[in-house]
Amino acid sequence: RKFGIVRRAPQAAPADAGSAAAHHRELTIALVITALSWSFVNFGLLLWLPSDLQDRGFSAEIASGIIASSALVALPTIMIAAFLYSRWSSKRTLIGTVLLTLAGLAGALLPAPTLAWPPLLIAVIALLVVGTNGLIAVLLPYAAENYALRVRGRATGLIAGSSKFGGVAVQLGAFAGLIPTMGGAAIALIVPMTLSAVLIGRAGRETRGRSLRELETTA
Repeated sequence: RKFGIVRRAPQAAPADAGSAAAHHRELTIALVITALSWSFVNFGLLLWLPSDLQDRGFSAEIASGIIASSALVALPTIMIAAFLYSRWSSKRTLIGTVLLTLAGLAGALLPAPTLAWPPLLIAVIALLVVGTNGLIAVLLPYAAENYALRVRGRATGLIAGSSKFGGVAVQLGAFAGLIPTMGGAAIALIVPMTLSAVLIGRAGRETRGRSLRELETTA
């Protein structure tokens, strides 16, 4: 008492505790799928992009310029994502970044003659860069805010590890000569990315403005 250290009264379980506990495994699956999908987009599709653009007939200089222009458009993404995460909605911000990435993947499926128009190509690549940058900026904080202390390290470690898995898998695939086109990679990734958005929407909880102590009452 002398130093202001007093016992806190136990915090009551929140109203959605039962629902959150029932969907916890589903949320873990959703976040792992999201992390895996992100890893293949970031370490695969975007990594192969320069060679794919050259295969489409762009010179190395033009291909580099298109990627640089897209990255410049996406530069403030992380700050915007952080602002929306803290001021608007953590769950909706995460879903929004997944949907942006999905929009970029859908754009990559456009016919090659249509996608050859530089402004459209820059817009598609910018969507991918914006979506992936924003996604990784909010994915791990959101994961940490959904697990009680006794499992938080393992859960966030699993999701963080999943976000690196694509880098290893892509390198092994490259050694084996398995390098798909941008469209081929988009086809493979659009289904799991869509599934992750649906599962987060179903099983995720809003964490903005809520105390982490709530998680301990439902552990």
